[in-house]
Amino acid sequence: MWRTPGAGKRVAPGSGADVGAGTGAASGIGEARTVSGAAARRSAWKRAVAALAGLVALALAVVTIVAGVAAFSLAAGKSRYDAGEFAASAQAYDVATHAMPDSLGRWKAFFGAGTARLKGGEAAAAISDLERALELVPPGTSRDEGGVAEANPDVVAEDTGPTDECKVRINLAVATMSVAGGESDPQFTAAGYADAVRIIAPCEDEQSEKVRTQAEESQAEAEEAARQEAERHEEGDQEPDAGEAGDQNSEPMSEQDRELLERISEAEQQRREWSEYDKQFGSKNGENW
Repeated sequence: MWRTPGAGKRVAPGSGADVGAGTGAASGIGEARTVSGAAARRSAWKRAVAALAGLVALALAVVTIVAGVAAFSLAAGKSRYDAGEFAASAQAYDVATHAMPDSLGRWKAFFGAGTARLKGGEAAAAISDLERALELVPPGTSRDEGGVAEANPDVVAEDTGPTDECKVRINLAVATMSVAGGESDPQFTAAGYADAVRIIAPCEDEQSEKVRTQAEESQAEAEEAARQEAERHEEGDQEPDAGEAGDQNSEPMSEQDRELLERISEAEQQRREWSEYDKQFGSKNGENW
């Protein structure tokens, strides 16, 4: 029979004193595990925050670099345009087209590149850039639509100049007219001028009206030239009698002379249209927004 626990006395297994000692040890181990788990969670959280901060810093650095490249390219494009280096200007704007996101006005880079190529005599290449600019430019063909206010917050309501969209349409229409004027077939020429009329049609400002008038007049002239050429073809299909051949030997030459004069007139008309546009609208720099 076990005696009551005391100093130097053995304690029976399962006694209260034995249970109390075991409970205290288990409690200490549990508390240690709890503290260790909390520390691990805090450490993991700190590592996650540090990683996230690093990603944010990297993203900001990339955005800063891209914005810097875009700004430098736009400035270089304008500077080279002003210096008359249109090919170099277009190349600088091309860099900006790749560096700028759409939300930061990427249309300006395409507009600048297309305008520089148009001024440099590369109308066909300019059309591609200007069509892309037209897709990206904030919509609005009148200043009541609100699109211009977002793109140009400093524009006053009384300003009746072209909107950003119409600036793009003006240069795109001029490029289209330039390509049309170089066509050898008057039917293709007329179709090109018709496209220019369609492009500029939504705009009603003074500059757009001038371009539209030029396009419509050129279209009418080209259609008349196409009609006359069709008539000449019909006349050529009718072979003259043998007895009349000698009398009509000079007729084809007369028709050729008239056609040559018409071509010369058309070329002069194109030169005059471009000169008039250049004089009326001044610098067609891509930075003209």
